[in-house]
Amino acid sequence: MRAAFCRAPGTLIVEDVPRPTPGAGEVVVRVRHCGICGSDLHWYHGQMVLPVGCPGHEISGEVADVGAGVTSLKAGDAVALEGIASCGSCRYCLAGDYQ
Repeated sequence: MRAAFCRAPGTLIVEDVPRPTPGAGEVVVRVRHCGICGSDLHWYHGQMVLPVGCPGHEISGEVADVGAGVTSLKAGDAVALEGIASCGSCRYCLAGDYQ
């Protein structure tokens, strides 16, 4: 599996990485398309301090593998997701507001 990483401002490196194995209640998504937004560009240009990672969080693709207990999705299903996790407990999350 290949992934692009921003390891330092102004760099984007594509590397081979191990394919993840889904845990219980998780799925692995084969990314087919990924949006790059303004936040990603600020990160790339060093205007935001974030840990090293893969840019892009607006993702579409297909389910590659499902973990134990997953019944609503199966391998091959088309999916779209945003890969930013919310805390679930702040006032914005509790109000159902997008973050």
